[in-house]
Amino acid sequence: MRLMQLRSATKSLCTWLPAGTRPRWRNTTLSPAAGLTPPVRGRLAWKLWTARAWRCRPTCPRAVMSCCSVYTTPLPGSACPYQQPLRCPATGCCSPPLTSINKMQLPLVNRLGSAPCFAVFDLDDTLYAPECGLWAAISSRIDRYLVEHAHVPPERVPALRRSYHKKFGTTLSGLLHANPALDADAYLQFVHAVPHAQLLRHDARLQHTLAQIEMPMAIFTNADRVHAQRVLQCLGVEQFFPQVVDVRDMGFVSKPAPAAYGVLCARLGAVPQQCVLFEDSLPNLQTAQALGMATVLVGKPGAPAKAAQHRLPDIYGAAELLQRLSGAGSG
Repeated sequence: MRLMQLRSATKSLCTWLPAGTRPRWRNTTLSPAAGLTPPVRGRLAWKLWTARAWRCRPTCPRAVMSCCSVYTTPLPGSACPYQQPLRCPATGCCSPPLTSINKMQLPLVNRLGSAPCFAVFDLDDTLYAPECGLWAAISSRIDRYLVEHAHVPPERVPALRRSYHKKFGTTLSGLLHANPALDADAYLQFVHAVPHAQLLRHDARLQHTLAQIEMPMAIFTNADRVHAQRVLQCLGVEQFFPQVVDVRDMGFVSKPAPAAYGVLCARLGAVPQQCVLFEDSLPNLQTAQALGMATVLVGKPGAPAKAAQHRLPDIYGAAELLQRLSGAGSG
């Protein structure tokens, strides 16, 4: 049953790849795993084909895993755009290399989408309570930027931000779409110039919660790395998150765009079925769930019942939930 679900999800996700841009491995490895061409016979052989499809993904750090097949702009003159470093369209810089995690060392049951292997956490309003006022201060700075630097009339700011969030996920992504020459670094520096240390405190309860989680953890945020590190340091939990995937890593293609999740999976050396995402944003959870991730809605008591597969009133229940999921997957 799990294998058939994996085949169905992979087959539907393959259709996202634009025509004329499909790499050769899509027809030689991924298609058999998705059931698009006759695979080798036998139950064990089928599992090996499926595992090989996940292993034979592009080596490019900007390439999305084979389950997503969404790519960004290759470097000029690249012989193969799917096996060369890709340049961020906004900053012009190359992305850093993948982590050293060897996915093929994981048990086959995990590679086929059973027990979770990675705990992925959103940052703002997920690791800390919205009542602390940090995100409210950042939001106010975003409004100021639109008025002072983008010359948007104050009365139009709320509607413009709602439109950008609906279409692009963040205000920054919308601004870059409208003006590719925008200085994204200056924007991020301006909006994150808030008193982190005054609004956040060391959270001993959060430290205890994260210490109980035995699987690797990562931060997945539409903010930048500098802001993420400040938040983690103020909370006293930076030691739990060696991997931070920020908006620069995603090429300024923010959540909930599927390409952003592909960058996350490539950085972790994982497939979506191995990840559990803790989020406070419903659109971000919807994309994650469509890709095959386990989803956990943090907070938002008034959200619809089907907003996510699991719900927590706050982040402090994460360890207990992950233990239940790991036990269910291994059983």
